Order: sequence, then structure tokens, then C-alpha cells
Amino acid sequence: MLCIQDLYFNSCSAIEKREGFPLFSHPTLYTSVCKHWAQIALSSPQLWSFIIVFAVIDRPRIVTGGIPDGKPTSVTFLPPLPVVRRSIELSKTSSLAFSVRPWHEIMWKYPNDLYTQAVKPMLEEIFVPHHTRWRRVALQWCPQDDFPFLLDKVPSFPALEHLALGDSPFSTGPPHEDYAAGAIHILSTAPQLNSLEIDFFIYQPYSDFLPGDTCPRIMAVIPWERLTRLSLQLGKLDVLAALNLLGEQCPNLKDLEVTVDHVINLDPEVVLPKVCHNHLEELAFMFPDYPSCTAVLNQLTLPNIRSIQLPSASHQDSEEVIRNALVESFQKLIQRSACQLRKLYYSASIHTPHDFESTLMMLRSVSSSLEELEIEAQGVDILADALSVPADADLRDILCPRLRFVKFDLRNMTASPNVVDMVRSRWNPPSHLGVSRLQELDIYVTLNEELGEATESDWDPPNPLALRETIEGLRALARDSAANPFGANAWPQVIRVGSLVHSDTEDDADGQYTYLDTSSTDPGTPRFHPW
Repeated sequence: MLCIQDLYFNSCSAIEKREGFPLFSHPTLYTSVCKHWAQIALSSPQLWSFIIVFAVIDRPRIVTGGIPDGKPTSVTFLPPLPVVRRSIELSKTSSLAFSVRPWHEIMWKYPNDLYTQAVKPMLEEIFVPHHTRWRRVALQWCPQDDFPFLLDKVPSFPALEHLALGDSPFSTGPPHEDYAAGAIHILSTAPQLNSLEIDFFIYQPYSDFLPGDTCPRIMAVIPWERLTRLSLQLGKLDVLAALNLLGEQCPNLKDLEVTVDHVINLDPEVVLPKVCHNHLEELAFMFPDYPSCTAVLNQLTLPNIRSIQLPSASHQDSEEVIRNALVESFQKLIQRSACQLRKLYYSASIHTPHDFESTLMMLRSVSSSLEELEIEAQGVDILADALSVPADADLRDILCPRLRFVKFDLRNMTASPNVVDMVRSRWNPPSHLGVSRLQELDIYVTLNEELGEATESDWDPPNPLALRETIEGLRALARDSAANPFGANAWPQVIRVGSLVHSDTEDDADGQYTYLDTSSTDPGTPRFHPW
């Protein structure tokens, strides 16, 4: 049951890398061990109540320039629909948690028609008859001109606790009237709803919507006071609205993802309230705008905050004064709240001195408690060196001694022995230092032929020159670890190195590569995962 729940909530590496349909993500696997396991699995309704349905769109051939040659014409479902029906039967009266999502990223607008032709009838035939048992529902890739199912057969959703609606990325305005009516109907007839994700690609501020727009009407029926989790991308809130959201509207929130508008839109005569939120544990700013984030952080006190995701930097945010203001507001929030931050996501540009120094200042302010770090940056050499653990160091001199998970999301990468040294020092640190063992390292690099990261002679996405030294060094560490495990039942340690490749040539089309994955059965072989 724990495995099925974990795969449902967190997906899995095979799904993320667009590999073949993973049998281990479905409880059918447990019926294949032996007759005793099968008997137990088939008589455990909750095991079958977590259902992920992937819509696999036939992929058109790509021509030069990344333009599709023709439209996709069909949708295949995984697992096959008879398996989905059987899963619902075996779940009996248990509450249902299901999601419907595209297998591939939606790259062009053509698949939107296929949603109406294939996904909507599937939902109405298989899932709608059981609407009274819906507990968690996630519907991704929903075109905004039509709701995913008809409403005449679903008067209410008495058990619904979580609803996630994800938009097609090709709609940038408010939802059409029919879609808005469907969203309003669900929000108004789900008395147990306490977790909500509405992620639409709407770039205009919430205050700029016209009276006829649908977004204000959707916002009006959201059960704010009941919510413990909220991801709201329904236009951009201004700073005052974001603070009111945390202050008066949602007193019970534990997890918030929000897009905040530019701070310059705030009336200078408006006095921003000071907000102390005692329940909030996770806070994520989704839109690239440092000044707005700074203005919000300056007014907050969050005693129980455990995770903060700061927004990606816009072009203007690269200025030192803007970045330093964000860093200062972050440091004061941590000090004022007396919190124990465990996870930090930060978008930096660690290729100039002040960017590196500002990043270090943030890490030092949470050094004693930080366990997970995700950095989006131009390069990583200096930071990796700062995070290395010298054998003769004192614990007080070690940056982030409890760090266990590290992810670098890089815009370019040259040979980086610093990363290898960091992993070596943290993989099996001296016991007397009391430093946590690094459990997982992810390096994700965006490679782009146009950016001059490779010349015509060495442009080889399956074996990029810029990553070879780092990959070989990390692979050697992994082999040494496998040959010399650190004691009995050592926690599994994973290294992943991959890239997203952009190219305008037909032979080197866009795609994802995995160069090293110590959790796979064949970590030495690069794998190409095209669109």
C-alpha cells in the first residue's frame, strides 16, 4: 500500500523519463508473485483505489525547426481501459484517488481536440458513475473551452478532498464559460474539499480581469477557510492580496504555491499588514519576480515553515541590489520566525561574485537545519567547492552539515571536478564530524547548440564533451561505493545526471538524455528519450 501511494503521489523515474509503461506502478504486479500474494491483493480494495491513467498521444514526425509534420490523430490509454475498469471493481466501496495526465509533454495545440474526442468520453464512461467515491482527482491537460465531463450526472461530490485542474499550455486567457461553470459546480458541491490546485497559464494580474471574465467567479466559490493545501495559478495576485490570503482567507494552510504580481502595481499609500501564520509549512513563489517576493517575505512570520521555493530570476532580477534585497528579506524571515528550514529552492546565477556571495549568505542562515537543496544556476563549481567537507574541518565550519539531497539545475556545465569532490566528501564523511551522508544527487543540464556550448565538431548529445569528466568521476565513485558498502543496510545513495537538449537540426532533435543513473540496472549506458 505504501508503494502504491508513493507512486501515485510522487510519480516515478520511469514516468518522468518517458520510458515504457511501468508495471510496478500498478497493483497488478502484486498479483503476479504467487497465489497467496494474488489472494491478498485481490481482497484488498484500497490497493486498487489509486489509479493513474496516461493518455498517450501518437507523435507526429518532426521536421527541421521542430515543426510537427501533420496532426496527432489517436489516443491510447495506459493501463488499458479494461484494466482500469477492473481496478475500480476491485476497489469496491473504497474512496477513489485517480489522475488523468498526458504521457508526453503537450508540445502543440493540436492534441486539444483529441482530449474532447477521447479523454472526455473515457471519464464519463468509467469514472463519472462513481463520483460519490471520488476523494482525490487530478485532471491535467484540460483545454479551457470545455469541461472534462458533463455535469448533469454528477450533482455533488460528497467525499472529494483534493481537486487538481491543469490547463493546456496553449490557453493564456481566462477559462471559457462552459469550463468555468464546471469548475464552479465542483467547488460548490464538495463539502469536504480541503486541497486545491488550479494551474492555468494566465499571465495578467487578477486585478486586471474584466467583469465578464470567469476567473473572479471561480475565485468567489473557493472554500478558502477549509484549505490546507493550495496551488493557485489563476492570474497573478498583488502583494496585498497574497498577504490577505495568508492572513485572513486561509488560516489553516500548510502548503501554498502562488504567483505574485509586480510590486510596482501596489498603491504606495497602502499599508501592508504583518502576517504571522502558525500552520504554513511549505511556501512556493512560482512567477519570476524578486521584488514582489521580497515585499511578501518582509511582512511574514512563519514559525513552522519547512520548505521555501523562491521564484526564478527575471532579467531585471540579475541586478545586485534587487537580488541582495531578496536575500536580506529571506534571512530576516528565518531569524524572525525562529524556524528550522529543511528545503530550499533558489534560482541563482553563480557566475559573478555577488551571486555566489548572496547564495552563501542564504545557505549560512539555514545551515544548521537544511536537508534538501535545489539550485538553478549558470554554473556550479564554486558552490560545490563551498559544500565540500574537509576531513580536518570542525562541524561549526561545515556548510549545511545535515544536507542529504542536492539538485543542480544548470544552464551550462564545463568539466567540474568540484562536484565529484563534493560527493566524495559527503558520501561517507568522517563519523566524528556528525555530518549527514549524502543520499541523492541530481544534475540536470540544459544543452543548446545555439548558445555556443558546442561546435559542429563536438556536438554529440549522447556524449557531450562538457559533461564527460564529471560523469566519469561520478561513475567511478558509484563503482567504489558498490564495491565497498558503508556498513550493513546502508541507505541507498543515488546519482543522476541528465540533460534537456535543444537543437534546430533534424538529426539532433529536442530530447532528454540520461547519462548516469545509479538506481538503474545499466548505469553506464546513455539513454535517449525523445519527445
